[in-house]
Amino acid sequence: GTAYRVLPGDDVFVGYTLEAGYFSHAPNPLAYRSVEGDITVDAGSIEILPYLPYRAWNEETRQMEERFCPEYTVVTNGTTAFEDGKWYVVTNSIKRGRIEVNGSAHLILCDGARLETKGAIGTAAIIVEGWGKSLSIYGQSEGTGELEATGGDYGAGIGGGMYRSGGTITINGGKVTATGCLGGAGIGGGDELSSGTV
Repeated sequence: GTAYRVLPGDDVFVGYTLEAGYFSHAPNPLAYRSVEGDITVDAGSIEILPYLPYRAWNEETRQMEERFCPEYTVVTNGTTAFEDGKWYVVTNSIKRGRIEVNGSAHLILCDGARLETKGAIGTAAIIVEGWGKSLSIYGQSEGTGELEATGGDYGAGIGGGMYRSGGTITINGGKVTATGCLGGAGIGGGDELSSGTV
């Protein structure tokens, strides 16, 4: 069979083809996912994720505004890195070790969700080190999503490890608690190094 419009949660079974075009996503009827080419399901079923709302600062209007993220990866206990240009989402309670940002990444803290990270000796809990590395953090409408980042010895909570400077950290929303250890900043550089940009 052929599916022309597919909503989140709908199953698409073996033998079905999603034709190129736009697929609507509830609950926001104005949010669409573009599909450039036909997708044929070879085995099992596929999951179509809904557009995810988040709040971000608009520099022109000088106000917070609601936006929608079309493509993202859900953070799990096995997540070890945030890759360049990618969006990551915390949807429940996650507790794990350090996470390294490779390039420029984005993190959405869903309402009611919590991410707790802990650095190893000499590292930050969320490693954002040096020039060209950045992490932007967003919340949702209620702002109840939480991030708690505790650096290891000599490391920042979010930023650099021992003798390493922090990158660029932008916080648009959510509840962020960052604690450095033994000379590391809460957000910024590790022991004896500069903070970067916050």
